[in-house]
Amino acid sequence: MGRIRLNHLYIAGTALAIAFTMVIAEVYYVQVADIEPEVNRSTTLYCDLIYQQPVPGNARHATTISLQTVRDIFYPLTSPQCVSASFGASWWKMRIRLSDGVRHYAANCISTDPAYFDMYRFHFLEGRPFLWDEMDSRQRVAVITRDLADKVFGKDQEAVGRTMSINNYDWQVVGVVEAPPIVATHCLYELFVPYMAEGLLAVAHMPLEAMPFDITMVVPHDRRDAFNREIAEAEARYNASLQQYDGDVYGVTPAPADFHQSISNHYQHVWDDISLTFDTPLEWGESDAQLLWFIIPSILLLLIVPALNLSGMVAAGMQTRLSELALRRAFGARRSRLLWEVLTDNLRLTLVGGAIGLVVAWVAIYFSRSWIFTLFLYDEQNYSGTTFLTSEMLFAPAIFLITLIICIVLNTLAALLPALLTMRKPIVESLNQKQ
Repeated sequence: MGRIRLNHLYIAGTALAIAFTMVIAEVYYVQVADIEPEVNRSTTLYCDLIYQQPVPGNARHATTISLQTVRDIFYPLTSPQCVSASFGASWWKMRIRLSDGVRHYAANCISTDPAYFDMYRFHFLEGRPFLWDEMDSRQRVAVITRDLADKVFGKDQEAVGRTMSINNYDWQVVGVVEAPPIVATHCLYELFVPYMAEGLLAVAHMPLEAMPFDITMVVPHDRRDAFNREIAEAEARYNASLQQYDGDVYGVTPAPADFHQSISNHYQHVWDDISLTFDTPLEWGESDAQLLWFIIPSILLLLIVPALNLSGMVAAGMQTRLSELALRRAFGARRSRLLWEVLTDNLRLTLVGGAIGLVVAWVAIYFSRSWIFTLFLYDEQNYSGTTFLTSEMLFAPAIFLITLIICIVLNTLAALLPALLTMRKPIVESLNQKQ
């Protein structure tokens, strides 16, 4: 009976260690993995500020990206697979009149370009993205989510081709997309409009030329060298042009810019956000290698601490079997066979516990899906995406296998070391141990 209870405790301990590690690791995993619609995270680069080189007597500073810089520097780049410019934040709400003609709804909006829909793989339920010709001609066209279409036109009503009132202007709906999952933090908008549309900035009281743009680029790994060369040339052209200006739109005297310093990959982007959440912002110029020195120890600590606790329990449980092993040796059992039994029993219980832990992690993630994935997000945007989960969000094979392997290794050592020590002791000494 005691042996059965110990096995149950061992399985439960393994399950909890696996479940705890899986839940925490999944929260990080879904922020960096290539998950729809953000299918290009591993090759995406971001730029939302241009860091200025220090000038004599002044501190280092950064400026926002203007429409002129977008057109002169970023759109002409040929090495990226895709370049998109947009502006949209928690303060950027659009006032939409609902179907009753009286009530209004404030929708999260991003003002962007057609390349945005090449970069992110949205599921179009109706229609299409807006086109470059429509944006260049300043047409008021919009792509909306199915949830927003239901609010404006009624449940499951066709929306493409119909008009909706946005900030007291009539806009034509050209596409309806499925609302992105809550883990797609760069796509969590309900309304997508071209940034050059007529009347878009009527309530912002700012000209388009003064709006702060964010740049997102997809640069495959085999094009990184070409991209670096192209950015260096663009940086040189930009810095050479500064002598033509007395100041920018904010009245700040321009200084030579460092474009390489201004561009970050997705991993840096995520960890910058997490560091702000814990109020420990990264220093200027920290590299991927420096970030890894922070990430790897954190993950190892996350994996090893529960596994060590479990291994302590396994080692304590093995003490109850020492006399049994000694007795079986006295009746002629070979050491190799006894050690093999210890190993297979330990592995069987660990695998059972791992399977149970994986199911427990799935259940915990499912029931906490509305908030758990935004735990470490600094952005105060209203995350109104859907909470559906896909298999790629729930099951990360690499994370599960690493966690399981660490538990197996530590638990095996915790079980085998006492057994090996017992095999080295005289049989009589082992039998006389009072456990």
